Amino acid sequence: VNALSATVGNLPIHSEGPMEASLRDGKVQLKEIHIQGEDMDMTASGTVDLMKDYALRIHSEGTANASLASLLDKTIQSSGEIHYVLNVRGTAHKPDLQGRVQLNHINMHILNITNGLSDMNGEMKFDQDRLVVEQLQGSSGGGALEINGFVGFQNGVFADLTATTQEVRIRYPKGVSSSVDAKLRLLGNFNSLLISGNVQLVRFGMDSNVDLTSLAVGGTGVSSPIDPTSPMNRVHLDIHVTSAPELGFQNSFASLAGDVNLRIRGSVENPSVLGRIDITEGS
Repeated sequence: VNALSATVGNLPIHSEGPMEASLRDGKVQLKEIHIQGEDMDMTASGTVDLMKDYALRIHSEGTANASLASLLDKTIQSSGEIHYVLNVRGTAHKPDLQGRVQLNHINMHILNITNGLSDMNGEMKFDQDRLVVEQLQGSSGGGALEINGFVGFQNGVFADLTATTQEVRIRYPKGVSSSVDAKLRLLGNFNSLLISGNVQLVRFGMDSNVDLTSLAVGGTGVSSPIDPTSPMNRVHLDIHVTSAPELGFQNSFASLAGDVNLRIRGSVENPSVLGRIDITEGS
């Protein structure tokens, strides 16, 4: 084939130079192919043995811009560079993946989510049917963020990732700013994900025009209707929120100190909060 031109997930791609493949004794051999598209560049070559359970011997490497994530979900805005080297052995039914992925200065923000990811850098490695996070660090809300764990590919995609944060600032709801330390685990597949773990409030502040009584009853605004088709319905929550000892906060109406002990459950689309806030002193 002299040239290849196609569209994959709204991404137009094309080959640089001809594509050459041959079939001999039941083995398909693909000579190195060079694929380019907007914000991506990759090569691939290798063999597939049709007579031996589709045995694989494939090598691929390339780079891509993280902005391509918006093609999968238009609510995602991202930037940064991803570089990978991948060797595939085993069979088509049970591939053995080996290689590495390097993330450079990744930034990501999801529409309507207060905090995003900033300047994420690190390395991951392919290990048989897993992509293991060896080191991935960056920031969110001005605080430190570290991610560990793996994403598995056997029988679909399965994630087991843990995020540890320190002094991450969250500006929600409007006029309220808090800083938290947290350790949260993301577990599951695309059909059902669970975010669980512990969050500790270490700082809490409010603008002078924020009314504590308004917050206590959920504000005067009207809540957005629940979207039953939202993928956020499949992301379930089980998060324990506590406060640092004698957490203090104040605004123009009051100066208070107390303890927070809450449990957030439900889903990202429709969360529920249970627990109590004890005021130990105030004026």
